[in-house]
Amino acid sequence: MPLDVWHHDNAKAMPRGDARMEVLETRMADPQQQAIRDKVLCDPGTGRCVLRGRVLDVGCGTGALLRWAVAAAGGEITEAVGVDPSPAMVEYAARRAEEALPGAGYKVEVGYAPATDGGWQKRLVYAEGSALDLRGRYGLFDHVVFWTCLSHIPIARHDAVFDEVRRCLMPGGTLHVFDNDMAAREIVTTLGDGDPLATVYKHYVNEVVYKDAKYLMRALPGALCNQYGFCAQGAVRPLEVHNVTYNAAAGADGRVNYGYHNLLRALDGYAKWADGRVGEAFIAALKDEAARRAGRGELLMVFAYAYLRVVMPEEG
Repeated sequence: MPLDVWHHDNAKAMPRGDARMEVLETRMADPQQQAIRDKVLCDPGTGRCVLRGRVLDVGCGTGALLRWAVAAAGGEITEAVGVDPSPAMVEYAARRAEEALPGAGYKVEVGYAPATDGGWQKRLVYAEGSALDLRGRYGLFDHVVFWTCLSHIPIARHDAVFDEVRRCLMPGGTLHVFDNDMAAREIVTTLGDGDPLATVYKHYVNEVVYKDAKYLMRALPGALCNQYGFCAQGAVRPLEVHNVTYNAAAGADGRVNYGYHNLLRALDGYAKWADGRVGEAFIAALKDEAARRAGRGELLMVFAYAYLRVVMPEEG
């Protein structure tokens, strides 16, 4: 299986109740993450979410983004569809939506089928699906969103993915891509290259799991124009970069924050990749050091994200 825990094959095999679901919820509940989301997806004048009409969230995970969007768009979203390769994730997303949005005027469904009521009933649909099969299953959309999803799709498949995106976006529709700038992710340290914790983490993230995607977002504007067919004048808007910092093991609510969890997961992944070339004691020592620094408020992690918006031209 791929080392990336969010890779399509790993996600598809995810069991019900997997801890990764709560990790996604923790990340989306983080105030820094929410501030970035609001900055890139809300109108600065009204404060409302700019998504409207038919919205597709590719790789929706636990459905947190669409739950927020339908509540924040002031009723402007008529149908929101979240697709994910994980059946367990889809089931979880629908359950959380039903719990979070009572009386919001949206019918929550699992599994996609075209509306039979002429679109009178607003719907929030979660369905098992792939980024390689969008138009054929779900029709045309006003907005297509990849929220920390694209980096988990192998680069070799991006041609096919963006071909699907072009086919399922309505004229005048908008593509939103928000993802990690992996090359800028790091543990801040005064030890430089002599810090084993920072060195192992950086190597695993950038040279093992995301080697082909560490510059994904920096290269995406050019790739969309030159490789993937989004070449209309003014279609690709400037790239926006945002940083998130973590400096403790647990947040104010007592939950382990996303940065610390990401570090522990990377150390486990490194041990799996090393496959006996390092001892268990080495990994245990790195985890102990991470806990020591976190307890002293000395574990500063910086996560960089980038956002790109592509507006398709109107016909004619």
